[in-house]
Amino acid sequence: MVAVGVLVAALAAGGGGTAGPVPGLSDPGGVVRWGLPVAKVIFNAAGAVTVGLVLLAVMLPAPRDELGGDALRVLRSAAITALVWAAAAAAVGLLTLSELLGVPLLEAVSGQSLLTYTQSMGQGQAYASVFVLALAIVPAAQLTISRGGAIGVLFLAVGTFVPPALAGHAGTGDYHHSAQVSLLVHGVAISLWVGGLIALSWYAAQRGGELARLVRGYSSVALGCFVLVAASGVLNGWVRISSLTDLVTTAYGWLLLGKVAALAALGCFGARHRARTIPALDAGQ
Repeated sequence: MVAVGVLVAALAAGGGGTAGPVPGLSDPGGVVRWGLPVAKVIFNAAGAVTVGLVLLAVMLPAPRDELGGDALRVLRSAAITALVWAAAAAAVGLLTLSELLGVPLLEAVSGQSLLTYTQSMGQGQAYASVFVLALAIVPAAQLTISRGGAIGVLFLAVGTFVPPALAGHAGTGDYHHSAQVSLLVHGVAISLWVGGLIALSWYAAQRGGELARLVRGYSSVALGCFVLVAASGVLNGWVRISSLTDLVTTAYGWLLLGKVAALAALGCFGARHRARTIPALDAGQ
């Protein structure tokens, strides 16, 4: 909800949601101008939380490969967020079609446009794939009772991030293979990192008995994700600048530097967490 609130404020302040149609171009209307960015935030958040919850279920103790009560409850929650993920994928796909055609949503989904979009266009195929895969997570998470099954659900959830990464704008520029791979790694690492943190915070709020063990395990996962996000971000940025001077002479370069600074700050938080929070939890505090 915080992310949606910040997005709405940014759209209002920057004119992204309130700007009228551009002269000479078709306009899909305010529903798409406002709805598409909001739907994308929900899409990304639901995906990350789903992955994080399944990761938490995998990390919880499972004597003789049988999931305990906490892990089963976590997986049931993941089934709910996966359903939200599927609904958001459908919404993003339909709103994107409306934006591409420059016509209102109801007009965009009528006739053959929707069928052509989902069968022949990369973006349409990607969101349709996410819709199907996210829906598949729902029964898989509800029926799984073993750690091996939970690991399978985790692979399915992570794999659901693949279609949008391969169909995005990274696939059309120079060095598109490197850009696609780095974007995929970037998205998966962030989903495990952020989604895992949200899931762990939820477990802590429930006063789960395995918190100290989970925090220690998650901290190692987060460190690996931090490295992957940094490496993939550097690669993705490198293929988009022509020289190092672009870092200080272009708006994109300054954006990259800002993201590097933000990532470094997160790294400092993580180091402080490993040095202080984990020992305190081990001591029963």
